[in-house]
Amino acid sequence: MADISLSSNTGISPYRSRAGSPRIATFEGASTAASTAVIRVGQVVSFDATSTSAHRLIRCSTGTTAIVSTTIAGIAAQEFTPGSSGRLSVWAADGQTEFKFPTKIAGTTPESIGTLMSLEYDSSLAIHYLRANSTAGDQRVRITEVLNPGDTNGYVVGVFISSACSPAVCQR
Repeated sequence: MADISLSSNTGISPYRSRAGSPRIATFEGASTAASTAVIRVGQVVSFDATSTSAHRLIRCSTGTTAIVSTTIAGIAAQEFTPGSSGRLSVWAADGQTEFKFPTKIAGTTPESIGTLMSLEYDSSLAIHYLRANSTAGDQRVRITEVLNPGDTNGYVVGVFISSACSPAVCQR
């Protein structure tokens, strides 16, 4: 059992895929988002909710509340700076790929397997993480494995639930 200190280098990464290797999809990145909304490898991205940019990806972040997006595309596989034109590659949240997520849980336990957790964003570290004690409306990830049970701020493996993912990437 270890106490893990999350840092700005903590990120989400593909863990395993039923297809053998995680599917990488490439979409346009947001060219009009604030320059402070840089997308880093390991951050959750979703399609922009604005009607004129619905085909572009942005970083999922809502400050101190759970992310309730229903247009999650996946996890950034490269860095992208808004304001630049270009495309962003992501490990797709396609229902086939499981991801390794950091948590903010005091003592991860195997009893978490099968449960749903909320996805949140820590703006001071600029990282996404999972949190227990969420409500049905903000649950975005189903836990499939607990790595090193007992760790505080430990890692779990999970898959995005289909209602959180964009139909452009979800293959369920």
